[in-house]
Amino acid sequence: MRELTYNEMAAVSGAENLDVTVIDPVAAIQTFLFLISYTDQQSFIYGSVVTGMTGGAIAGGIMGYGAVAGMGMAAGIGAGVACAGAGAIAGGLAAKGAATFMAGAYNWIMG
Repeated sequence: MRELTYNEMAAVSGAENLDVTVIDPVAAIQTFLFLISYTDQQSFIYGSVVTGMTGGAIAGGIMGYGAVAGMGMAAGIGAGVACAGAGAIAGGLAAKGAATFMAGAYNWIMG
């Protein structure tokens, strides 16, 4: 985040003082890429695994429940739970592979 310049303050409604800050999207992206690239690769990989597992569990649960919901509520819930577990594993592995590749490729290019 950064403080607004005088020209930017004039263009923003309600920015009458210098205490207003905005998120610069370019700076935010550069900071994110810097963290991925060097300083915090391990946390990036762990975060990717958690994100992949969460997305996989949600998608797997929805697809599993939808696939057998016509057979009854219990069957749908059971399939949803089973597919959520499988989706969490698959999503976590896929996201970890992608994040590890990204960090390794950066290290290889910069090495």
